[in-house]
Amino acid sequence: MFLALDTVTSNQISLKTLVPISSQAAGEEGSRMGIQAGEQIRLGELLHGMAISSGNDASYAVAEFLAPTRSAFIERMNQKARALGMSQSHFETPNGLPAPNQLTTARDMLKLANAYLRAYPWTLEFFHNQKFLKHGQYVSWNRNPLLGQYPGADGLKTGWVRASGYNLIFTAERAKRRLLGVILGGFSAEARGIEACRLLDAGFLVCTKRERSVDEALAHLPFELYHLDMRKGAMEAISLYGYVSSGKSGKRHAAAKRVQTKKTRETRVPLQKTKKTKASKNMQPPKAKPRAVAKKKTR
Repeated sequence: MFLALDTVTSNQISLKTLVPISSQAAGEEGSRMGIQAGEQIRLGELLHGMAISSGNDASYAVAEFLAPTRSAFIERMNQKARALGMSQSHFETPNGLPAPNQLTTARDMLKLANAYLRAYPWTLEFFHNQKFLKHGQYVSWNRNPLLGQYPGADGLKTGWVRASGYNLIFTAERAKRRLLGVILGGFSAEARGIEACRLLDAGFLVCTKRERSVDEALAHLPFELYHLDMRKGAMEAISLYGYVSSGKSGKRHAAAKRVQTKKTRETRVPLQKTKKTKASKNMQPPKAKPRAVAKKKTR
């Protein structure tokens, strides 16, 4: 998305520019927005597919459109990474699907996300905080569980591949302070979401000088006190459209197939009161980072 928006900013194309869809793009595996070979789709809609659906098909289509070859686009990705100081990252696919020698770290993903949001802050509302996407008959939903469940959360990107597990770049704003964090290697979608909530709570505690450090704050925010409704996004999409889709075939999963689950409560728990302590005057929210862990890049 970063490279696409850079190209739009340079006035070479616009979000209304039509992008032709190849059979290769339409056939990409994994999460999809449901594009079909032979279609022509506005660039803005494909970016919605990347942000909301984590669409590997949409990502591939945009890559084909922005560069003469797949390898040329990947080289542009790596050039951008080097320009941002992402020294521990190397990309080999345009959409994050697994490839040999494709690596990144949480710290590098944080550099990328921070630069992206500084350059294009409007994308949070326009792309990343949107919950559903219907393209033709294909209905997909945003897998970020913080949206609508953690106060102030409005992005940014989920990912999963077998080699690295469940990953999440997340952000939230409160009282004009924005925090940004990265989790790589979660053992489940729920675990990565809960850890993101804990890290955000810890960061905001530090920002309001109720804790001295994120590590100390986390000690007062036990994992067991948090809950996320992992079915919320899909159920809301089903309520709106009557079904959600999966796979290349667009198989429909309708409301009639829902299983009963126990009643859930709001994801956030009240912040525990702590003694006021001194915080660094130079502390800036984006610097409250999770530990960097080397993992393969995910979609």
